[in-house]
Amino acid sequence: MAVSEVTICNKALGMLGATRITSLSDATKNAGLCQENYEIIRDAVLEDAPWSFALVRAQLPADVTAPLFGWGKSFTLPSAALVVWEFNEERDDYIVEGGKILTNASTCNVIYGSKVTDPSKFSALYVVALAARLAAEIAMPITHSKANVDSMMLLYDDALKRALKSDGRQGKAKSIKSSKLVNPRFRNSIGQSMGPDV
Repeated sequence: MAVSEVTICNKALGMLGATRITSLSDATKNAGLCQENYEIIRDAVLEDAPWSFALVRAQLPADVTAPLFGWGKSFTLPSAALVVWEFNEERDDYIVEGGKILTNASTCNVIYGSKVTDPSKFSALYVVALAARLAAEIAMPITHSKANVDSMMLLYDDALKRALKSDGRQGKAKSIKSSKLVNPRFRNSIGQSMGPDV
């Protein structure tokens, strides 16, 4: 069965024991909640881990205008880039600011997580994780139960751990680390940053 936005939304609704939909444009409360939340939750889950289907390697040209202060060069990220996972193989310092990489390095070899909107490109475990996270987001207005929200977040955490473990088996390259890291002490057992985002 082909994966679509509707099948993912119905998976989320099924986790809540809620009535399924036939289209995101259905004139129902459940369809409205799915339509309102699907895209932002899809992108948030893409940002939560270096999903292999969403990784892009790029060599970016330096911007003509340098940053006003603090850094020598800037490189504009593609509009589809959601999160930077690696820059110059982590040899150089940098920050991500306003859709740009600021650094003193003269080159920019970057691995970023891109916005993927076509559900047919999603891995099966990403679909499970996305459905669980979407279920957590819409659980309160549908079930009016904080316990259901918490339960769905636990399902999401579990799905994310399983997905990261599976993605980690797809090759022997060094692990990718997020630019969102603030302090390496705040990392959990699956290598995610536990500190606040930069």
